[in-house]
Amino acid sequence: TDDTIGGALQNYSVEGVEEFNIQTQQYKAEYGRSTGGVLSVVTKSGTNDLRGSVFGFFRDDSLNSKTESERLAHADKAAYQRQQYGFSLGGPIVKDKVHYFVTGERTQRDTNYIVNTGGIFANLDGSAVPLPFRDNLVTAKVTVNVDPRQFVQVRYGYQKNTGKYGASPLYTPDALGTLENEFQSFLVGHQWTLPGGSLNEFLFQYSKFKNTISADSTHAALYFPSGVASGENFNTPQSTNQVKYQYKDDFSFGRTIGDQHHDFKAGINYIHEPTLGGDFSTGVDAPRFTFAADSLDAPIVRIEQNGGRFVNSTPVDEYSAYFQDDWRVTPRLTLNLGLRYDLWTGFDLDQRSNPIWKYLSTQTTYNESYLRDFQGGKGGVLKNDTNNVAPRLGFSYDLTGGHQTYLRGGFGIYYDFPYTNATILFPAGAVQSNFGVIYLNEDPNGIKNPDGSFYKVGEPLPPNQLSGLSVGAPREIASPTLRTPYSRQYSVGFSHQITDKVGFNVEATGINYRDVPFRFRFNVIDPSTGARRFPFASSIRMWYGKGRADYKGLNVGLRALIKNKLVAQGFYTLSKIDGNILAGADEFRISDRNYPPGFPRDQVVNALDPLCSACIGPLNTDARHKLTLSATYMFPHDIHVSGLFRYHSATPYTLFADSDLNGDGFVSDLAPGVRHVNSARGHWFSQLDLRASKVFRFPRDIGLELLLEAFNVLNEKNPAGFNSAGVPTTYAGDPLQGEQRLAQVGVRLVF
Repeated sequence: TDDTIGGALQNYSVEGVEEFNIQTQQYKAEYGRSTGGVLSVVTKSGTNDLRGSVFGFFRDDSLNSKTESERLAHADKAAYQRQQYGFSLGGPIVKDKVHYFVTGERTQRDTNYIVNTGGIFANLDGSAVPLPFRDNLVTAKVTVNVDPRQFVQVRYGYQKNTGKYGASPLYTPDALGTLENEFQSFLVGHQWTLPGGSLNEFLFQYSKFKNTISADSTHAALYFPSGVASGENFNTPQSTNQVKYQYKDDFSFGRTIGDQHHDFKAGINYIHEPTLGGDFSTGVDAPRFTFAADSLDAPIVRIEQNGGRFVNSTPVDEYSAYFQDDWRVTPRLTLNLGLRYDLWTGFDLDQRSNPIWKYLSTQTTYNESYLRDFQGGKGGVLKNDTNNVAPRLGFSYDLTGGHQTYLRGGFGIYYDFPYTNATILFPAGAVQSNFGVIYLNEDPNGIKNPDGSFYKVGEPLPPNQLSGLSVGAPREIASPTLRTPYSRQYSVGFSHQITDKVGFNVEATGINYRDVPFRFRFNVIDPSTGARRFPFASSIRMWYGKGRADYKGLNVGLRALIKNKLVAQGFYTLSKIDGNILAGADEFRISDRNYPPGFPRDQVVNALDPLCSACIGPLNTDARHKLTLSATYMFPHDIHVSGLFRYHSATPYTLFADSDLNGDGFVSDLAPGVRHVNSARGHWFSQLDLRASKVFRFPRDIGLELLLEAFNVLNEKNPAGFNSAGVPTTYAGDPLQGEQRLAQVGVRLVF
């Protein structure tokens, strides 16, 4: 995984996966580093027979419908092409002893998005902006049966891709960046079956990841309240580098004591990460101009430019240990008992040289709790969180003894990796480099020239309000409240096999997310003086550790096999999740890139009290009702037809005033009469996908499969990105918003 922002780095070709499993609740103590779920993947291996495959999937704009954004802009249907193709090959090197398997895949996508700035850049509205994407993926594996008790595998993985950064209908073409990722991994695993049936599994893995994002232009960066942006992307350039060495050993064995059986498993895991950091010298080429309204003629209320260089290094080490006992108490009752411990070192940041910390730690007049945390010199050196003890308890009870009706439940504490981009990466840069704000001028009523006229882009910059700077003023500070984020999860469920072909289950779940990090800007204007409260830039951010969210859900599922021809299943979830980390609570997600449109990033509705009642509301993902239906019908002659339908009710958004009502210098106030964030609801989402395939079989186990897949068959608009006026800004077919109606054809040859 990416230890900067989270997310998977090790990907696999569609032809390289043997099986996968997703666990969202009650996963055992052997699994760590996650508060939201575990994905396990088993890759394919070679056999004594030479086997392989070749496949390809192809899309073209001739198979697409227009997007809603294209219709609204009265634009022609944009060009669209996507090719995904690859191969796999496996076989023996030494029969019965050594085998190989290799797979490669390439994805080449040429799509567009339609610019819609609401008339700010009328000459660009309706134009199509190219979004080229290229991805190459290779995995190679050798397995060795050393003897009947020992098995060794060696696997190498490589992936490189390039694409565009920041794509949105609200962004003009020059506001994009170019994204490039490169990942390599090398793994060696050894399995040894010992006398008595016990098993030892050892794994070593080396991985290296590099990410770069470069600006597509150095034009003046313009930003408008609606979220429209033009000019150099202010989050570029940046890069991330990560190198890991992992050592992992698991030992499992079973014991029968009387009529009770125990399956024990214990393990340790050590990850040494000597390289974790990068260069985030963003916004240094040109100032960023923020307008008071959505017009090029509107006054400019803020001009900001960074300087220096942000070079960051935050190496970490991870130590984990666990013990698990799956105890069959009776033939009908099984208990799953586990205990895990995780320790991450490298988060003990020394920020005593940071002038922001020096100022906060010497003041004694604060009323706000998040500022009192620094009093008495606290927070100068952060502490590694050492009490990450995670018990796991689960049970399964056969209610009737017939293996048809079960009651299941469990409780567990799950710790997540404290991702550096959410905790110490930027505060570390504040003390490890000379990067910061070198120029700032702001006036909520509009910046003016000496002659009294409003300042315009291109005119000589007005005086710098940050005077006497030889290097960039730091704008990041880490709170001593930062901890390892964790969740408490509990569930109870009932499952019943109604017939041999029909099964039913219902489950109630609850999750409490705690110590989730988030950041916010806190240098508000003091109404009594009209000046910023602290002698620093208004954009200084605190990285705070008291994010929280609470989830409650009821899940119902039904699976059926009808006449051995139709496989159908359906799932419904009734749920509620609220908290103060609106963009997400499972891992680090401070804010979505355009959430909500026009709302300045990293600002809370009350900078004096980020834990206020108005700051708590439904999370962005809080869809109260979710429904998923899928079915596959197996016709004669190897013809299969499948369908997948997804629906969720409307998700929330916040009604902002779009003006600074309380005079604190931040346009982040709730609209009059609104009691909390995310009080409004947008639009429901639905999508129906269909797939048809036909297999032709030939001698020598050769098979040819032809496929036709259609996505969003009903061409739902699925509006999203609602602004404070309740108007959507994105639709299906826009970047990151799912598909409009489109189709692809595929072919797969197996030999």
